[in-house]
Amino acid sequence: MFLPGAIQLLLTTVMIKAIFFDFDGVLTTDAKGSLTMSKNLCELVPGLSVQEVLDSYRQDIEALNMGKISMSDAWKRMCATFNIPANDDFLKEMMRKVTKNDAMFDLARFLSPHYRLGIITDNNGERMDVLTADMRLDKLFNPIVVSATEHASKRDGTTTIFDVALSRAGCKAEEAIFIDNQEKNLEVPAQMGMKTYWHDDEKNDVSALRAILRDFGAYMPIVFVPLDEDRMKEVERWPKDASQQWLSCDVAHLLQLQRSSPGRRCFVALDGSQSVGVVDIEESGDGAAWMSLFVRPDMRGKGMGQAVLRSLLSDETVAHIRELKVEIEKDNPASLRCFEGAGFVRRNESGTTEGFVFLAAKIGTEH
Repeated sequence: MFLPGAIQLLLTTVMIKAIFFDFDGVLTTDAKGSLTMSKNLCELVPGLSVQEVLDSYRQDIEALNMGKISMSDAWKRMCATFNIPANDDFLKEMMRKVTKNDAMFDLARFLSPHYRLGIITDNNGERMDVLTADMRLDKLFNPIVVSATEHASKRDGTTTIFDVALSRAGCKAEEAIFIDNQEKNLEVPAQMGMKTYWHDDEKNDVSALRAILRDFGAYMPIVFVPLDEDRMKEVERWPKDASQQWLSCDVAHLLQLQRSSPGRRCFVALDGSQSVGVVDIEESGDGAAWMSLFVRPDMRGKGMGQAVLRSLLSDETVAHIRELKVEIEKDNPASLRCFEGAGFVRRNESGTTEGFVFLAAKIGTEH
């Protein structure tokens, strides 16, 4: 059974070489290209309803996506059905206008220096030719594998379209990740050994995808920037979570402590461009340092805390420190699991605050 945000979550040591994206519903925010084009035509021709255009388009969609007929042929039939002129300019506008998913493109641009990126889409050839030229898709994605061109689809019961994508990317199935907004489309690649992820196009939670890519072994480091006035205001706009008071972050107080206390440094953790945590570090003068971690409330429960800690332990901001130490309340099991999962080890230390657990981790250790 496929689960939202956690499809085939298999941790592996196999190196990832290629990441493939579906087009409609992943790189765009409309779930399907047929819906996008139907809405486009209704904007061009007043009086038409999206549902009636969609119903008409769907009569040809399978033949279009398998390359059996051209979009021009389908367009002529639709024009006759709705008694509108067969205007080629209308056809091009109908195909070229999309709701681009900017957050997903930002992620792709981040990934592109490290991985071969591709598109695998069930689509008509003419539309993808227009969109590739307009959006310069081939500057970021190569290969772009279109069902109409290959006469094979993601759900035709064969591995053909995925075999083509893997061959052109020069990688094996187990070295690739495929992202799609339709669970059915993930069954075949998962059986082939590809790591797969169902992207819920309604939620469009790209942060969750980043977390899963990190679990899959993709290069997704957390970046640490010093806490300042601007970052303080950003953190103060985080969603509130009154149910977990011990995880609340008084960032203004932390900024004041950083300015007044020698050896006190605070950082905002960034996952891409989004702030996801605050790290407070106070050096104790013996090569070790005490730390606290505050995870953004809407990022909790997604493995973000462990991701921040693992990145921190190998980050140059703490490279001069021998060991990071932390005390966590015994009745805070989520934080205890987070730190232990990142490599922190419980120790019996004299002077540990009553009701707390002492944990420590060596800097630069592989976790």
